[in-house]
Amino acid sequence: MLSLFFPIGKDDNFRMLQRKKVIIVGAGVSGLTAGIYCLDNGFDVAIYEKHAIPGGECTGWYRKGSYIEGCAHWVIGTNPKGDLYPLWEHIGAFDEKTKIYPTESLSDFDVNGKTLSLWGDLSQLEKEFCESFPEDKRQIRRFIKSIKAYSHVKIPTRGPLSQMNPFYLMNFSLKMAPMVPSFLKYKKMSMGEYVQKFKNEDLRNLLLRAMKASYNAHSFLYVMQSLYRKDAGVIEGGSIRMVSNIRDRFLSLGGSLYCNRPVQKVIFDGDKATGILLENGDRIDGDYVIVATDAHHACFDLLADAPGLDHFRKKYEKPIEYP
Repeated sequence: MLSLFFPIGKDDNFRMLQRKKVIIVGAGVSGLTAGIYCLDNGFDVAIYEKHAIPGGECTGWYRKGSYIEGCAHWVIGTNPKGDLYPLWEHIGAFDEKTKIYPTESLSDFDVNGKTLSLWGDLSQLEKEFCESFPEDKRQIRRFIKSIKAYSHVKIPTRGPLSQMNPFYLMNFSLKMAPMVPSFLKYKKMSMGEYVQKFKNEDLRNLLLRAMKASYNAHSFLYVMQSLYRKDAGVIEGGSIRMVSNIRDRFLSLGGSLYCNRPVQKVIFDGDKATGILLENGDRIDGDYVIVATDAHHACFDLLADAPGLDHFRKKYEKPIEYP
């Protein structure tokens, strides 16, 4: 999802003595999280969501007495020692009291009547795959080595890289040094290209069932390292529980959430956002607008009138180069 932030173009002294209003389009995890951090920093926040419930892609539903999970089969960042855990905890998604079931494998696959798994336990993964696909032993071991290299990835949760002081940035970068060779090798390689490194067709098909050919190999290795580090788990209650927790945190801080309010577009005055136009014709004015929706919908629909976004739109023509 894409979050784009546009300041409103008014006099710097405008409403100096009042709390400024942030309008957020989209009540998915990104939108709710942005709302919580804006509330933390003293803004009034209103989120407008087109669906009847918040959550966006992070959703589930009940049918005939059964719960069907639509998204969070596993969540990256469930290890209390990981980079993302404090963020999830801060927005209320889960805490130390939440039951989290560890994810042992990315998925299980039937290969000619035999069940094979993409295990987080890399010793087990290597043993099982080398026994099943002996002609690919060398490449399988390279695959394992790459996952271990990616386990050194760090997420800049303390702030954007541009705001880090030189000493912290150097320390942050050095911790990721072991993953750099693998990252440079795979960051622009599609899964379709990556699987061609393996000789066995069944193994190639297995990997493409885990992540389709048009996706980036870099993303696949990142997901696998999260299982290896035991940093991916299933939250009790699934997506609905997790999103409900985040929504409750947002509302408890004084935020406003409006569901069944589809937004037609962001309104601009020159190069400054001044509010949003709802599909029912209502105009909502604010001091800042954050778009936290699907990136394509943001760039081509909601921000159709926004200046300076051509470089984003052009990236859609090169999905492998810009995954």
